[in-house]
Amino acid sequence: VAFEPLPSCHNQMVKLMDNYKNFKSFNIGLGDEPAQMEMEESNHNPSSSLLPMADLHKDAFPFAEGGEKKIVQVKKLDDIEGELAIEGALMIKVDVQGFEKKVIAGGTEVFSKAKLLFLELSFQELYEGQPFFDDIYQMLIPLGFKFYGNMGLMKHPKTGMPLDADCLFVNESI
Repeated sequence: VAFEPLPSCHNQMVKLMDNYKNFKSFNIGLGDEPAQMEMEESNHNPSSSLLPMADLHKDAFPFAEGGEKKIVQVKKLDDIEGELAIEGALMIKVDVQGFEKKVIAGGTEVFSKAKLLFLELSFQELYEGQPFFDDIYQMLIPLGFKFYGNMGLMKHPKTGMPLDADCLFVNESI
C-alpha cells in the first residue's frame, strides 16, 4: 500500500507497479487532519514537500530549488485504516520531506500496530518548520518503538555535515 499526493509521481508509481496484483495506491498525502494543501512539486521530485524548502537544502542541492505548486488532498491515516486491509505483521516506510510529525499524529492507531518503521529523518533544517530526529523519536516512544539504527546517511556535499538518514525503529511489544 502506497500513498503519493502528486498526480505525476502517483501515475509513474502505478505504472511501475502494474504487474503486482497485491499493490494498492492512494493519490493522497497523509497528515494530522483532512485538508487540501499546497505542495511544491520540486524540479527534483524526491525533494517535493508540503513544507517550503529551507535555505540549507537549497545550498546543498541547488538543482532541487524551484518547481510548480500543486493543490493536493491530505487525509489522516487512521481515518482510512479500513480501506487498507492490514493483515499480519506491518512495516511502515515514511519519506515525506519534513512532514513526519503530522503523518504520525494522524496515524497513531495504525503506527502502533506496526512492528517496523523506516523513517527518513533530518538532523538539520531542510524544510521550514520541520521536526528533527529527536522530535520524532519522542513521538514514537509512547507507541512502543525503540531506535535500532540508521542507513544511508546523507551529508551536505560541500561541508560533509550529516543532513538526514533512513532510521529503523522496532516495536518490541509486537
